[in-house]
Amino acid sequence: MPVDKEKVKKALDDFQNDDFVSAKETLKPEIKKAKEEFIQKKLGLKEPITPEPEAKGDDDKGKGDDDKKE
Repeated sequence: MPVDKEKVKKALDDFQNDDFVSAKETLKPEIKKAKEEFIQKKLGLKEPITPEPEAKGDDDKGKGDDDKKE
C-alpha cells in the first residue's frame, strides 16, 4: 500500500498555514506505513511487520469473567 499522496499534500498545506499539529498527525501514520513497507520488502517478509488492528465487537465482551467468579 503506497503512501497516500493526497494526505501528504494536505499535511504540507497545513504546515504552510502554521497548523503544525495537524500536519504532524497527518504525516506520522504515512511515515510509519512507508517505513514498515520498506523494511518488509528489504527483509523479504510475507507478513506485515505490524498486524492491522482487528475490529472490536461485542463478541469478546465478558470472555474470561467466568474464571474470576470461582
